[in-house]
Amino acid sequence: MNSAEVTKSVRRVELPLHHEVEQFLYAEARLLDNRQFIEWLSLISEDVVYFAPTRYNVMSKEPDDEFSSGEDLAIFDESKSSLSRRVKKIQTGRAWSEEPMSRTRRLVTNITATQSEQGEPLEVTSNFLVYRNHLERTVEIFAGSRTDSIVQEDSDLGFEIKRREIIFDQSTILAKHISILF
Repeated sequence: MNSAEVTKSVRRVELPLHHEVEQFLYAEARLLDNRQFIEWLSLISEDVVYFAPTRYNVMSKEPDDEFSSGEDLAIFDESKSSLSRRVKKIQTGRAWSEEPMSRTRRLVTNITATQSEQGEPLEVTSNFLVYRNHLERTVEIFAGSRTDSIVQEDSDLGFEIKRREIIFDQSTILAKHISILF
């Protein structure tokens, strides 16, 4: 498919819909920062793919080898069921990595939303910065981008996440653990 065909088949969404998408992502970040994990799970589709590939340092002539594929080791490769188990464990107070619970702040920026001529799902790209503070001295910062496939739903926030791919900017994550959600 050449670039002219791609341009014809995908278009940016109109401004009112783009605003709704932005508000959805901001509300989602607020739910996570406020530790409203059950409410956050309600935004996730039953057949979600929540994926963060491993990033490798590669030579400039090998750009296709920078990220792991679906068959390789990934940072996250989760379903709604596994995300629900993570949330349930955090809420029991027995998740050592989240006891006491982390304090987080998520910044979501550079949001773009496109849609194919056939309609849903919307493809939404955004950048994120997540600040995490745990205990007295643990401070971690995660930066990267996300690509979400979302569909409009008749719900409080108006959308449901069908797929999320998280690309971390760092190839080596120095955090002791990654128990928070992105």
